Amino acid sequence: MSQPSNESQPVGTKWDLRAIALLVAIAAGVILLVYQVFAIRSLRGDLGRQAESHAAALKQKAQDDAVLVAEALAVTLDPLIYASASDDRTALNAIASAIVRNNRIEQFIVTDPMGRVLATSDANFADQFLPELVKERRAVTADGESFVVTRPIEHDTTALGFLRIKVR
Repeated sequence: MSQPSNESQPVGTKWDLRAIALLVAIAAGVILLVYQVFAIRSLRGDLGRQAESHAAALKQKAQDDAVLVAEALAVTLDPLIYASASDDRTALNAIASAIVRNNRIEQFIVTDPMGRVLATSDANFADQFLPELVKERRAVTADGESFVVTRPIEHDTTALGFLRIKVR
């Protein structure tokens, strides 16, 4: 029968190497977690800046669209104002009512060159004078989530009046 060997194995040494390996693994895990925390913070900052940039771009696009709508309406109204009798505002008021039914255009005002309101979608402005339109000529202002756009209505180089719309 063979006798068990009396050679002692370095049990303590094996345990020390395992403990060291475990500590190294824990340290590596902690370092990776810290790295992820900083990476997530950086990513949040980048996403925040991108969101702000995107919101600004969307607002600029909405403003550009509002200006485009106002300019198209001003060109469209040119022959109607040029050809209509000074007292006949029926067609202009019908157009004003139809345009605000769009739900994107909240307010529509057409004036003569002196600022007298010829047609409006808002009864509060009927037969009023709006000399500020004459002074502004071309303006875009933000009004909350909407834009107020003022444009001249011209036939060739003759001023026929002004258009102001409020666009959502």
